[in-house]
Amino acid sequence: GHRLGETALAGLALLAAGQPTDSPAVAAAARAVRQLAPADWQTYDVSLAVMFLDQIGGDGDFEIVRNLGARLAAGQAKDGCWTYSLEGSAVSGDNSNAQFAVLACWICRRHGAAMDTTILKADRYFRSIHNGTDGGWGYTPGGRSTPTMTCAGLVAMAAERGMLRR
Repeated sequence: GHRLGETALAGLALLAAGQPTDSPAVAAAARAVRQLAPADWQTYDVSLAVMFLDQIGGDGDFEIVRNLGARLAAGQAKDGCWTYSLEGSAVSGDNSNAQFAVLACWICRRHGAAMDTTILKADRYFRSIHNGTDGGWGYTPGGRSTPTMTCAGLVAMAAERGMLRR
């Protein structure tokens, strides 16, 4: 059920392993991601597709990335977080989905997508839900802090800070 995300993640792994963007395996992954992306509305999958297409940098990918960025912005929950699906009007989400979405929004912004409001909203969300006892973040507001979710909170704040500094 996650062909887009799995393919994008495999493509990113191939690139990280040193495969060139024009290698047969990476090129096949890029074709599949471009084909699957327009119909996918899952936060993790869309975010991974953005990350992969950014690394490929192919002709026409900038427009796909901007369109996926608009989908991420529209799918942001009312509280500034994300849930698994970008469809509907979620009230809240979880910090794991949010971490992937914030990273993808940052990338989309570099490709000309209007993401400033989305990133600011995510920053406000994370600042409002950190655990006062240890300063970290859990998977959901009020949850026990973990290193991975604390990273998610720091990523959101870094994206906002970097955006303001340009």
